[in-house]
Amino acid sequence: MHLEHTSLAFLDPINQSDLLPVGRTLKPHALSGEIACELDIDPSALLEDESERFFLFIELDALPIPFRVLSYRSKRDLALLRFAEVNNSDEALRISGCKLYIQSKYIEDEAELNNPNRLLGYHIIDKKKNEVGEIVSVDESTINPLFELCLSSSKDKKVLVPAAKELIIEIDHSKKTIELNIPSGILDL
Repeated sequence: MHLEHTSLAFLDPINQSDLLPVGRTLKPHALSGEIACELDIDPSALLEDESERFFLFIELDALPIPFRVLSYRSKRDLALLRFAEVNNSDEALRISGCKLYIQSKYIEDEAELNNPNRLLGYHIIDKKKNEVGEIVSVDESTINPLFELCLSSSKDKKVLVPAAKELIIEIDHSKKTIELNIPSGILDL
């Protein structure tokens, strides 16, 4: 696979903090290099704009590598994507099971960020601007999702806080922080 061609085609400098998780690659689909993916976004509108090349970033060896998206189609709850430089099932197999990211400039609507798992690794700050902890997982087993935080004050202690939209004051994707109105006493549980 010739990753250098795709990487060189992407001339804008990329700040990793500007990348948002949007899904993952699963497995090759057919023989032509198409790959089945789980996506939290619908990239069809981004592909319609022919004036700009559209890239998704695939995490390979812990680095986000830009891949130009050539085509997208939906099949049941999966996205079938074709990437430049991925021309057969062997090349698609090499990028299987990887995280997918998108530049935040492509996400204009907060509704597209309705998947709380996108916020893994973000830091929670309280309304007094004190850092509380880092989101290490999201519990979606209840009607209201919960963020599991590794507390800044004690790396061994983890707590669950509600991920309710009513409690979120501000999300800063560039800094990967969420200002949250944390109910009193919840951090002491």
